[in-house]
Amino acid sequence: GARERGAKKCVDRFSPEYRQRRERNNIAVRKSRDKAKRRNQEMQQKLLELSAENEKLHKKIEQLTRDLSGLRHFFKQLPAASFLQPGSAGSDCR
Repeated sequence: GARERGAKKCVDRFSPEYRQRRERNNIAVRKSRDKAKRRNQEMQQKLLELSAENEKLHKKIEQLTRDLSGLRHFFKQLPAASFLQPGSAGSDCR
């Protein structure tokens, strides 16, 4: 007779072949879950490392911004011609 679509096969749950398939499947599932767990832990570790690096870089940006602001303030206090080397007031530096 023809089988209908989606009909389940009669499976002998006590046959050695069935037990062997189930055991292989259980091993594969365990391996897959362990791999996913490891990948998740690695991602969490990477997240912590990148967050720390990001914080460090933000602090460096803040420090460099303060330095730049201080230098701008310093150069604004100088007379305009004091940046130029003597004798180069009218020459082009290109």
